Amino acid sequence: MSNNHRFVAIDAWRFIFALLIIWHHLPWIDGHVHWLGYCAVSFFFIASGFFSAHSDTSDLQKFYLRKFFRIFPIYWVALAVALLIEAAPVRYIWTSQSVWDILQHVFLLQAYSNFETRPMFYYLNGPTWFLCVLVLFYAVLPLLQHWQHKFPKWFAIGVIVYSLCAVAVTWLVFDGAYWVRVNMPLVRISECLFGMVLAHWLQDKNISGVHKYISVGVLVLFFIFAYDLPTEYIRPYMSIPIMAYLLVAFLSCKENSALNYVSKMGGVSMEMYIFHHLVIVGLKLVEYMVHYTPPIWLNICLVYGLTLLIAILYQHYITPCVNSLEQKVISRL
Repeated sequence: MSNNHRFVAIDAWRFIFALLIIWHHLPWIDGHVHWLGYCAVSFFFIASGFFSAHSDTSDLQKFYLRKFFRIFPIYWVALAVALLIEAAPVRYIWTSQSVWDILQHVFLLQAYSNFETRPMFYYLNGPTWFLCVLVLFYAVLPLLQHWQHKFPKWFAIGVIVYSLCAVAVTWLVFDGAYWVRVNMPLVRISECLFGMVLAHWLQDKNISGVHKYISVGVLVLFFIFAYDLPTEYIRPYMSIPIMAYLLVAFLSCKENSALNYVSKMGGVSMEMYIFHHLVIVGLKLVEYMVHYTPPIWLNICLVYGLTLLIAILYQHYITPCVNSLEQKVISRL
C-alpha cells in the first residue's frame, strides 16, 4: 500500500473521529455515547505516534520550528478568542483568573497541574490539553527515534513497561484522579509511543483487508462491554488497544471516491478540534444573554456547522500566512 493511500485513509477517519470528539463535548447530550470521544482521542494520539515514527529529525532546528508553527499559532489564536469571550460583560461560566493560570495556558503547561478545582481549565478552551501531550511527545521524539532505531525490541518492551508504570502511578500515587489518568501528558504520551511501535512493526508490510472486517466485530464488542461496565476507571485504558487495532484496519481500506472526499475534510480535523469548544461556549453565552434556549437539534447543527466553517476559513486564510512565515524563518537558518 502506498504511503499516499495510507494518509488518505487515516485523514478520512480523522475527520470522523473529530466529529465524535465534538459530540462528546456537547453540553446538550448525555449518555454512554460520550465514550466515543475518549476512544477518538486515543486514536489521534496513536496516529500521531504512528506517522511521526519516521519523521525527519536530522535537523533539529527545522524539526522543532515546523512543529512550533504547526501547533502554537493556531492555539494562540484560539486562546485569544477565549480571553475575549472571558472579557464579555455577561458572566456565564467564567471566574476571575490569575496571571499564572493564563501563563500556563500560553505555554501549554495547563495539563501538568490539578485543574479539577479550576474552572478556567475546562472553559478557557479546555480540550486543548491534547496539545500539551503532543508538545511533550514532539520534544522527545528525536531521542525516541534514536532509541527505536538502535534497539527496536527493547524500545517496544520499554513502551509496555512505561505504560504499565504510568497506570500504576495513576492509582498508587494519585488515587486514580481524573485529571491524571485522562489528561496528564506523562500518562497519555504512552499512546503516542504505542503508535511508534506500530509504525515499526508495520514497516514494509502489506496489510490484509480482512482486518477491517474483524475490526467491526471488535469495535461492536468493545462498546457493548464498555457500555455496561460498572466503573469508569477501566474504560479509558481499554480504548488504547482497540484504537490501535482500528488504525491498522483503516490502513487496509480500499481507495475510492467517497474515501477521498472525506479525507479532504480530515485536513481540517485539528482546526475543528481546537475551535469547537469555543463555538460551544459562545453559543451557551448567547443563550444566557438572550434568555432563549434553541432546540437541541438546532444547537447541534450550529456547533458542527460553525466549527467546520471556522476551520475551513482558518485553513484557507490564516494557515498560508503561517506557512509563509515558517518558510521565511527556516530559510534564514
